[in-house]
Amino acid sequence: MILRTGINYMETATQLMDAGASPLAVNQAGVTPLSLARKYKVTELVRVMEDRLRRHK
Repeated sequence: MILRTGINYMETATQLMDAGASPLAVNQAGVTPLSLARKYKVTELVRVMEDRLRRHK
């Protein structure tokens, strides 16, 4: 999943999660989208990802 895709990164991230992408997917560097969102303090995206994870337990 891409952390930022320009102005519409929230919409893009939501669409990717709707299509089955996981905020916990690990990239080649061993980093997840959720950890990147936390690192860069993208708080709205962190909230959306955490909410999605809670709903899909």
